[in-house]
Parts: sequence; structure tokens; C-alpha cells
Amino acid sequence: MSYIDSFEHVLVGYLAGLPVYRPLVDIAYPDDGTDDEDFGCSTHQLVLGGGSGEHPGLVLERPDAAMAAFALESELFDLPPDEAAALGDMIAAAPVHQRYGWRADQVDAFAERCRSAALCNPHSPERESLVHWLTLGFGEFAYLAMPDLAPEMAARLQPYQTGTPDIAEFNNILLPPPGLPGYSPAGTAFDSRLRSAPDRG
Repeated sequence: MSYIDSFEHVLVGYLAGLPVYRPLVDIAYPDDGTDDEDFGCSTHQLVLGGGSGEHPGLVLERPDAAMAAFALESELFDLPPDEAAALGDMIAAAPVHQRYGWRADQVDAFAERCRSAALCNPHSPERESLVHWLTLGFGEFAYLAMPDLAPEMAARLQPYQTGTPDIAEFNNILLPPPGLPGYSPAGTAFDSRLRSAPDRG
């Protein structure tokens, strides 16, 4: 059993081969910091990987900051200079996401998968750091698909949204289709349905 299975959660989707979960309960942070694979998390965060017994976890600890980073770089928004500066200061105040118990070889393997052309929007080391790429992807996903992770930030950004999203700029989280079982006893975070099916005669 993996660490994530020790508390209630739902499966959100998959990012570069690792599951993304949303906790359904708040879990206290460990006293010994990030060297341990166990992690703390809340219902307003996302977790990449399941911790010990699965893959070391990465917790999106500040979805509001991820949303803000997305807004600063997305063409969907027209932010006035003072608001952009305030968002930049807020993002820089603390890490947006944190790895728990990752070994160097696991970081390297994940980074390699994130550069794969199999992803919709693969990471380009020449353009940005992996940390920033993850932040943008999480931010776009949170703002457009799960705004309840940080409703105050979503409401703050909405007046500055001048465009309508028609294609994902940064995101790579893939959702399991309807009928496909997930690994979470509580199921998946999204209800989906098959819009149409081929006529098999």
C-alpha cells in the first residue's frame, strides 16, 4: 500500500506517467521535513505521485501562486503593471510546490519524461526551468479546471481575463476516460461521459 492510500483522496489524472491526486482530508506535515517520502497536504492542494510505496510525492502547496504564474505568462490575461508586480511578489514569497523524498535519479528520470514529445506541451530546458514549467502547468489546470483549489485567486484573476481558452498552453495532466477504473478507492475527481460512440452496426 502506498502512502497516499492511507488517507482519502481522488485521482485527478496523470502527468508524465505519474498520477495526480486531490486529498479529501487534511494531513499534517511531517516533523522531519522533505527528506522523508511522507508528506502533508490539504484538500486545497494537489499531489503528484503517491509517496512511499508508489513514487515520492510532489505537493502543489500554493495553487494560488501557480494560478498567478499562469496568468502572468498566458495571453488570456491583460494584467495592469501594479497587479502584475503584486502577483510576482506573491509568487516569489515561498515555493509553489515541494518534492518529498525524491532521490537525484528520480528527479532526473522525471525531468527526462517531462521533455518527451509524447506530452502535449513538453518541457524545454532552453526556455524555462522544470520548476517553472510545472508551476505553469499546474496553474493553468487549477485556474481552468479546478478553480476551487484557490477560489479567491481565481476570482481575483477573472476580471483580467480577456480571452477565451481554446487550447492548453502549458498543461499536460491527462484525465482517465469514462469506464476506465482508477487506483483510488474514492474514484476520480471528474465525472466524464462519452459524448458519442461509433455505430458498430
